[in-house]
Amino acid sequence: MNTFKNKITGFLITVFLLGSFSCTNLDENLYEQYLVDDFFKTEEEILAGLAPAYGGMRGLFDVTFEIQEYMSGNMISPTRGQHWYEGGRFWRAHTFQLDPVDALCTGPWNYCFGGVSTCNRLLYILKDKEFPNKEQFMAELKMIRAYYYFYALDMFGNIPWIDRYDLEPGFLPQQETQPQIYQNILKDITENIEFLSEDVNTATYGRFTKWAAYSLLARLYLNAHVFKSESPEPNTWKDPEWDKCIEACNKVIASGKYQLENDYFSNFRASNEGSRENIFVIPYDDVYAKGFYLPNKGLHYSHPEKFGTKTQPWNGMCMVPEFFESFDWGGTDGKGILEDTNGDGIWDKFEPGENPDLRWSKGFLYGPQIGKDGSMLLCTEESKGKGLFLYPFAAKNASGDLDSEREVQFIHTWKDAAGVEHRDELQGFNYKFANEYNGARLNKYEFEDGGRADMNNDLPIFRYADILMMKAECLFRKGDKAGAVELINQIRARAFETPKPITVDMLTEDRMWHEIRWEFFGEMKARQDARRFDKMSTRAWFGKPAYSSHKNDWMPIPLEQLSANQNLKQNPHDLM
Repeated sequence: MNTFKNKITGFLITVFLLGSFSCTNLDENLYEQYLVDDFFKTEEEILAGLAPAYGGMRGLFDVTFEIQEYMSGNMISPTRGQHWYEGGRFWRAHTFQLDPVDALCTGPWNYCFGGVSTCNRLLYILKDKEFPNKEQFMAELKMIRAYYYFYALDMFGNIPWIDRYDLEPGFLPQQETQPQIYQNILKDITENIEFLSEDVNTATYGRFTKWAAYSLLARLYLNAHVFKSESPEPNTWKDPEWDKCIEACNKVIASGKYQLENDYFSNFRASNEGSRENIFVIPYDDVYAKGFYLPNKGLHYSHPEKFGTKTQPWNGMCMVPEFFESFDWGGTDGKGILEDTNGDGIWDKFEPGENPDLRWSKGFLYGPQIGKDGSMLLCTEESKGKGLFLYPFAAKNASGDLDSEREVQFIHTWKDAAGVEHRDELQGFNYKFANEYNGARLNKYEFEDGGRADMNNDLPIFRYADILMMKAECLFRKGDKAGAVELINQIRARAFETPKPITVDMLTEDRMWHEIRWEFFGEMKARQDARRFDKMSTRAWFGKPAYSSHKNDWMPIPLEQLSANQNLKQNPHDLM
């Protein structure tokens, strides 16, 4: 392990130990007194004091991944035989019919407001304590709180604002409007950004620097017109802040501290702490900072034989066919090679064409899956005996009707170790019925040989590519398509072995949205982007209906919160 990783792991151990301690049933006053009286003599002790706030951020993958990726049309967990029905909760997420008692509602709410509470507690116990660089560390806590509130605002809309810890017993916060929450977040960021460190080194890795704060500010401004409305309806959106978003992006660009990596996937490797592109990450570690258990969520049961991982995958999530098909597969028409070579009306050949989008050809698992020993991986459940060919396409009728047409669409021919030839008949899928081999899988984050279920990859929250793309979108919306295309092509250049730049004439609003999707899939911001482009409730995809209003762009407030606080009013909702 290199020196850099040693330092990061040392910090993670501190986060793990103090984070665990702070969650016990010990008397909180004793804990606070311990912090105030005995800590904050060295920088290491100060960082340890911040550990519960930073450490809590690791829950982002666990509780928001499905919300961000499923409700944008990128990904899905279809029911696979006897697996993944789970009371229909993933059906409800896909069709925007979440129940306020669903874990997919309660988890994100508790994550956000639990994080807010932790920040408020630490701010309260530190406010009267003198210690080195106090303004910087207090500003970091306020930035973490702004991060939590940003996610809560995006998902739930009108929510409470709580910025104190010394509350009277029985205190029940009032529900505030989107514009009020937006202004509060904006105030926290703009009033504290000047106190943050400008350094980019091992000491600031995984922490809020000035550049991470400008990145959060840019994303807040990018969505400002959405948040300034008290309604989820786009016809009420107003007063965009494109110029202010560009200004925040330019602060990061002018710093000269970041650059696009030549290799897109270097930002997502198991040892990605050396990335010059990642501005702010949530550090994970397979021992001391667990929580990024991507192998379990998406890989097939047989995939450990391909990657050498020491885990037992659940064979759940996969890519929505429509999104998978939207990429450039290579070839003259961008559709790769999908052929019926026998002339029997059934496809039997599927592979990339020349010069495909590498984010597609390498960022997903699809087609025949081969083990480390060169042999074909096998299906093990309802399709046991078939070779594992990840078939990524929808049934011809993908409405979600269990009786929808699911005839054979593909013939997969392969030979086993004994040389015996097999011809497997494969079907398409819908969200209610899929075979174990259906759906392309996320391969963007490196699956480490010998890795455990909890990965070592640090999760990028803000990348330099994000800064360039946010600026490009603002330029596009201001009418400067040429300026937007220049920035987009900087990002696209590494996505192809031979660059495929786009032209001004090609850049429409829909293309702008897709350029964002193609670059940032799997990074837990897709729902935010889909909402901003009005691609959520009123758009139909893969059996999800198009609703007549945008009420379902907001998630339901959890029932347990409504029951505990009479000041909260449930978000409006359209039924299917």
